[in-house]
Order: sequence, then C-alpha cells, then structure tokens
Amino acid sequence: MDVAASIAGLISLGIQVTQSLVDYYTAYKGRETDVADTTKKLKRLSGMLESLRCHLVDRKFLADDQDLLETIEGALRDCEGCIHELQSQCDKFKDNSTSSIQAKALTAARKLAYPFRRTTLEELNDTVDEIAAHLSLALQSLQLKNIDRVQNDTEDTKRLLDLVRANQISLTIRSWLKAPDATVNYNEACKKRHGGTGLWLVKSPVFFSWLTKPNSFLWLNGFAGCGKSVLSSTAIHREEPDIRDVFVDEFGALQDEIISMKNDSVDNDIASFISGSLKTDRRLRKWEKYHDHIKEALTERAEGVGYYGNALQAASYKGYEKIVQLLLDNGADVNAQGGHYGNALQAVSLRGHEKIVKLLFDKGADIHVQGGHFGNALQAASVFGHKKIIELLLDKGADIHAQGGQFGNALQAASSRGYEKIVELLLDKGADVHAQGGLYGSALQAASWGGQGKIVKLLLNKGAGTNANDGTALQAASRGGYKEIVELLLDNGADIHAQVGYYKSALHAASAGGHKKIVELLLDNGANIHTQGGYYGNALQAASLEGHEKIVELLLDKGADVHAQSGYYGNALQAASWRGHEKIVQSLLDNGADVNAQGGHYGNALQAALTRGHERIVQLLSDYRLNTDTV
Repeated sequence: MDVAASIAGLISLGIQVTQSLVDYYTAYKGRETDVADTTKKLKRLSGMLESLRCHLVDRKFLADDQDLLETIEGALRDCEGCIHELQSQCDKFKDNSTSSIQAKALTAARKLAYPFRRTTLEELNDTVDEIAAHLSLALQSLQLKNIDRVQNDTEDTKRLLDLVRANQISLTIRSWLKAPDATVNYNEACKKRHGGTGLWLVKSPVFFSWLTKPNSFLWLNGFAGCGKSVLSSTAIHREEPDIRDVFVDEFGALQDEIISMKNDSVDNDIASFISGSLKTDRRLRKWEKYHDHIKEALTERAEGVGYYGNALQAASYKGYEKIVQLLLDNGADVNAQGGHYGNALQAVSLRGHEKIVKLLFDKGADIHVQGGHFGNALQAASVFGHKKIIELLLDKGADIHAQGGQFGNALQAASSRGYEKIVELLLDKGADVHAQGGLYGSALQAASWGGQGKIVKLLLNKGAGTNANDGTALQAASRGGYKEIVELLLDNGADIHAQVGYYKSALHAASAGGHKKIVELLLDNGANIHTQGGYYGNALQAASLEGHEKIVELLLDKGADVHAQSGYYGNALQAASWRGHEKIVQSLLDNGADVNAQGGHYGNALQAALTRGHERIVQLLSDYRLNTDTV
C-alpha cells in the first residue's frame, strides 16, 4: 500500500518552502526577537515535515492501515492551503529583477514598513502553528499505530510462551503415563527367532483350543530369559490363510471384488496420520490441514486480531466457511464482541456470505447484538445490498428499527446506496421512514445526497418528511446538483426557506456547488436571495468563495446585496480575494463592493489577498484606492 504521490509531493513542497524561509530569516535572527522566534518555529516545522516524510517513505503499510492513511492524508489536506501560503510568502521575499518599477516599489515598501513586517511575522507564526497542529495529528496517529502493533506483538508472544510452557508440561505427563510400546519387544524378539522354531507351540492342540474357544487364555510360564518373548512373536507371526481366500470360499466373492487395504492410498493416509500424531502440541495438530488457510485468513494483515477483534470475526469476514466451522467446533464464542465490525455476524452480513450467516445462527448467534462500525448485522447487510441475508436476518427477528452505526439504521444505509428492492423490503417490513440519526440524518436526506431519484420518490410515497432539523433533503439535492430530485422535493412540500444545518439554506448549498440551473429553479420558486447564516454567510459569498463566476453574475442580477456581512469571511469580496478569484473580485468591485469593508476572519479583502499572496488581486484592490491604514 503506497502513499499517494500528491501527499508525498505536498510534504516535499513543505520541506522545501520551510527550509527556504529558515534560510531567509536566519540572517535576521540576531536583530529582532520576533524574527528569532519565527526562525525557531520554522526549524521545528521543518523537522516535523522531515520526520513525517521518513515515516511515510520507510514504513511498509499493511492492508488494514487504510484508516491510518486516510487520517494522515486528511491532516495533510487540511494544511495544504497553509503550505501554499508559506510558499507564497517565500516567493514574495525573493528578488524579481523582471518586475516593473511599480512592483519593485511595492515590494520595497512592504519590507521597509515595520508595522507590516510585524503583521507578516505574526501571520507567518499563525500559519506555522496551524500546520504544526495538523502534522502533530498525523505523527500521533503513526505513533499510536506503532504502539498498538508492539502491544499486539507482546500479547502474541506471551500467548505463544504460555502455549509452549503448557505443551512441555503436557508432554512430560503424557510421557510418564504412556504404556511401553509392545512393538519394540516384538521386533527385538523377531530378530532373535530362528526360522522353523516355535512351531511346536502354534501347532499344538493347546494353542488351537485357545484360538477357537471363546473366553479362553494361554499362559506361557517360565523363568526370565527362557524364550517366552520369542515364542510369543512366533505365535503372532504364524502363517494364516489370506483373508481374500476366506471371502472367496465362504461368500463366493470374486477376486476382482476384493480390495486390499494394503495400497498406496492407504499408506499415504497412514503416513499423514502418523505425522499428525507426532506433533507435540495436542491442540495445534488438529489444525494441520488448515494451516495454509489460517495463515491466509489471520496473518494476511499482521495486526488483523486488532482489526477484526477475534479469529471468528476475521474468518467470517473473509468467507472461510471451513475455518469458521472449525473455530466454532473448538469452542469459539459466536457472540464475542470487539473489532471494527463488532461481532462475527455483522462482519459476515456486510460481505454477504450466506452460508456462514446460517452457520453462525445454528451456533446461537444473537441477532440483537449492537456495536461495531455499522451498529448491527441488518444495517451491515443493507450497506452492500445483500437481500437474501437481509431476509434471513428479518426472519430471525432482527429489529428493523435498531439505531446506531454509521448510517443510523438499515433503511438509511440502503437508501444512501440506491438499493431500491431492499428499501422496498425494509419499508414493507415496517421500517420507520421518519427515523432520524446517522451520517445523513434521515433516509430521505441520504438518498438525496446520493442522487438516488427512485429511492427519493419511493420514500416520499411512503410519507417521508421533506424537512429535518439538522439539514434538509432539499439542501442535500441542491448541493449535489440533482435538479430532478430538487423539483420532486419542492413538489412534495419541501420548505425552500428552511434555515438549518451547515449550508443554512438550499440556495446557499446550490450556490456553493456551482449548480446554476438549480439556483435559478430555487429563485423562481421564491428562495430568499438575502438569507444570512451558515458557513458561507449568504449565497453570494458561497459562489464567490468557490469561484462560480456565472452564479455570482446571476445573483447580482437578481439583486444580491454585495455589501452583506456574514459568515467566516465577512463578505463576498473578502471570500473571493482569499481564494484568488480575480474575475469575481473585479465583478464585485464593478457592482460597488466596498474595498474598505471590515469584518470576517482576515479583517478586509486586502489582508485576505495578502495572506494568500495573490499579488494581482492586491494590485486590483489598490487601484480602488484602498486605505492602507487599515492593513
């Protein structure tokens, strides 16, 4: 499992940019305390980036490290903008001989103005601190994973030592209790016997009477060394008629109908049995024929026990029916809890191994057990649309209303993936179409997020509510750009003015997603273009931040307030300036945006542009006579 090239490139860029800034500020570290502090932070950041690079390049990731990689990638993605911001600062400090006189003057003024230099250092420190915080998360995740592996290895070693110690004690006791091997004395006696000797015994009436009379016995009496063992070997080795001749004479069987048990196949079976019997570990030798499968199932991930919780869950997930049967026959707890999937029944339901599901039920699997990533077996089966298993689980009494797990309930899981027949089945079995919770809040919202038009229609026909408290299906469909679903929801009474959730309104969501037709549709249906709130503040700011020029023009034409203050960036001009959308900045200015407007995270549009290093936008804003005292 390789680290994505983009992530490796981002780390390399961070190291290069950080080192360049360290080299730049090193010359000033003796002059100003602020510069020296900044240099220390940059050096510390460079060390963190180099450490992370070494971990990612040298580490051999395993199949179950996917969550770890996603965590690291997410942390690095979160600081990607900050790294590019550092690069922008680094580029601005470099001399540019080809720049215009005006640009050189602007650069010189920036370096000479002490208040600005202090602001630059403070923002640089903030950026470095933000990157360091994200990198700390990535490094801590790697460290925790290493600690988990060491702990698992330690536990495995301890169990192995306990097993070896128990085997040694068992072997000692069995050796002490074992009866002498009679074949040893027999073979030694055969070596001492001479051909033809001892026939007087085997041909005597006494010996014949002993062979033919039931419950009779024969006692060879004599002193030690007189030849009793040799006579016994003679009696054992006496000539007898071939059993095949007996069958022919007594039962009229043909020779071709008689199969000798002395053949190569039987010899191989015996050899296999002897090999297994010679194993010193009584518990492990019965697993001999399954060793290859067990290795594949349980050692493929190295730390699979930690991931799956127990061997039964791992084998169930992989679909190894024989191993599951063997584990259950040897006392494995069918309801054991732990691991990513909570229990074996949930793991096998997710993967769709119907025979193993039935096997687990035969061994007493509890259908009502809760826990794991998907909450319960029914939700897990619904995630990938295993209809037969869903029917089996329901027949066994699975609670169709059970809450918990990633999707909240089985209906939401099936709705998000677009499994129409399963949604119908769950609804027919009484699933609550109004149930709240989970990743999407409701089944209708889940289907709307995924663009599952048929599911949306089906849920609406069953009475699903179009509005929720933590976001709406209309917002979800608007953000995804699903026009038909938006129309369907509006036709079924979706509140176009609802103000809830991250986007606050459907118009904000559509504007952020860049879906012009949906923006027009919402406006035509009475959406309030001036609605405030949510992360984006208003629809105009959402479109400006995400760089959707046509939607910005549409909203302005429809009367959007270019001066509206709200959201993280304060106003649309600051949002567009921070992202570097020059054409949108120009459009906003042409429509009367106030370049001196204060508010938002960066204070004003110029500071936002300077923070990201968008020099063309800085120049554009300056041409509109920005009051530099506000910088």
